[in-house]
Amino acid sequence: MFFSKATSIGLKALIAMSRSNPDEYFSVTELSQAIGCSKTYLNKVLHTLVEKGYLKSKTGPNAGYAFIKKPSEINMYEIVEALNNPDYITNCFFGLGDCSDENPCPLHDTYKKFRQDLLKKLSKMSLIDGAKQGWEDLTVPK
Repeated sequence: MFFSKATSIGLKALIAMSRSNPDEYFSVTELSQAIGCSKTYLNKVLHTLVEKGYLKSKTGPNAGYAFIKKPSEINMYEIVEALNNPDYITNCFFGLGDCSDENPCPLHDTYKKFRQDLLKKLSKMSLIDGAKQGWEDLTVPK
């Protein structure tokens, strides 16, 4: 269960928004510069978060994205789940399609526990908590 590039980009953008001013709209240009990714890819990721109900968007002058809920009310697991294929939770560490409790790979039990612990921690960590624990350089300059 290594998270997708979209998950990394999405979390970085949301952390940057949380650190800067979670009540305002942020343009894709501002966010892409702050987190170092292409505007096209970031726009796709943020649009997914609009569809999933975490962000709102507006077009025209001052176009951009803003939170629907407070970042303190959104846990990091929700974002990971929104931006990943549902199979990421059960995928084998080695990418073996037939890995299961009945037919385990060499790391099955270890990876299963790690995965459960990680998802539990992410479900208890809000975006604000995440912003306090890392990525100190992620802010959107105005």
